[in-house]
Amino acid sequence: MLAAMAVVFSHAYEMFGAGFAAAEPVNRASGIAASGYGLCAFFFISGFLIARSLLHRADTVFFVKSRLARLYPGLLLSLVYCVLLIGPLFTELAPAEFFSRGQTGRFLIDNLIIFIPHKELGLPGVFTGNHSSLVNGSLWTLAWESLFYAGLWLVWRLGGLTCRWLVPALALILLVVYLHVLTSKTLTDVILLSGLGFSVLFSLGAAAYVLRQYQLLPWPGFFLCLLAWLWLMVYRGPVVATLNYVLFCYLVLYLAYWPSKQLLAYNKLGDFSYGLYLSHFPIMQILLHQRVAETPLALFGLTLLCTMPLAVLSWFLVEQPVLKWVKNQAAARLNVRQA
Repeated sequence: MLAAMAVVFSHAYEMFGAGFAAAEPVNRASGIAASGYGLCAFFFISGFLIARSLLHRADTVFFVKSRLARLYPGLLLSLVYCVLLIGPLFTELAPAEFFSRGQTGRFLIDNLIIFIPHKELGLPGVFTGNHSSLVNGSLWTLAWESLFYAGLWLVWRLGGLTCRWLVPALALILLVVYLHVLTSKTLTDVILLSGLGFSVLFSLGAAAYVLRQYQLLPWPGFFLCLLAWLWLMVYRGPVVATLNYVLFCYLVLYLAYWPSKQLLAYNKLGDFSYGLYLSHFPIMQILLHQRVAETPLALFGLTLLCTMPLAVLSWFLVEQPVLKWVKNQAAARLNVRQA
């Protein structure tokens, strides 16, 4: 949830233009936007948990169904209200022209075929007066998430997850390749370059799970890592930023195992982070279109206030029921096998 909120925070500044994005407090302090840390946490945690799921369940059918159940219900809900509600209400075009335009079809198809990296994220005539005309600029990362799911499944099927040092070696290779591409500037496509960076974080998460029995998480190590992370914030550059992300991954891992009943109590409420991530961008665009928020902080606060009820409803009415159904199916399948 904190990672999702970090993305919302950065977007609230970016929506006002490049100057405001550069002035975003976390970006100004560390050279990395809050959304960068949020996405770092997303992909690292995802790699860790997906590796756990593959090794723990060892069931391809359940893996595929559970991944589809996690990604698609919330995504479909988002696409429906973007195309059928937000589009017709805020487009400058007549309804018939809006639905007949190719951009509307591309928006649906690109996002339904989730693994396409370069997606259409805008709708015809919608939010043209805003600084950005994208209707949902958050959807592009789902392509990389789904591709990494497939990639790690393939590694598992080939026996790579049971070979203790293969995934860490793969993470190291991806890290070296990413640093080379970043410093040599041989890849100018921002989407593909970001995807390569995300692959490093995802593979680091998977490696962390594979090597979980070797990880040292004492208090002194945590504080040394924290001090190193804070120290790196003083410097700028692609290599330093990459090291910053790697250290941040360790801090995320440590906090994930913080022995606190108070923090763990949050899990009983529900997992609203995906709904918040998917829904906040269109809400933010509506608030800007209606000239409700005049500053980034006001936009951030109002977006959270408007989006959280949608995220809660999405979890309880759509996401959780589908996930429960898939788990019940898997349990029934297991019982049949055992019988």
